[in-house]
Amino acid sequence: MANNARDIMIVGLRNAYALEGQALSTMRTVHDRLENYPQLKQALAQHISETERQQTLVEDCLHRCGEEPSTLKAMATKLAANLQGMAHMVAGDEVLKNLFSLFAFEHFEQASYRSLVTMAEAAGESSVAQSCREILRQEEEAGRKLGSMIEDVTRKYLQLETAGATAKV
Repeated sequence: MANNARDIMIVGLRNAYALEGQALSTMRTVHDRLENYPQLKQALAQHISETERQQTLVEDCLHRCGEEPSTLKAMATKLAANLQGMAHMVAGDEVLKNLFSLFAFEHFEQASYRSLVTMAEAAGESSVAQSCREILRQEEEAGRKLGSMIEDVTRKYLQLETAGATAKV
């Protein structure tokens, strides 16, 4: 059980590491299935690269604190991502459900990193706080980018669907 700010921060970092793994699994699945939405596919490719770097940053933060990521948490969150992806695959509006999930997930990550910045500051870990601020800025930008695509992706989905084409991905 965590009993001080540093211990609590370590738990938060392990959670963030697993969260980035979940994000990667989800984004890779969505990216690989996209055919009719090149703008979304390109945005996901960019954020996949950022997320790989983010996960490395979080792992580096853990190592600087003499800790390791939790393998169990990482496996559990990847499983959750895979189950969510499979559930969306059977939906007729798969692309929209995936976009909404990705948009919401970015905001979940933003909340997580805001909390981690506060934890790191309370623990006196300024380098961890700085790394988390850097990741937070990237998550905010990714959230803005995905949010700005909702209307265009919806229009494209409607266009394809009403023309009788495969609109879901």
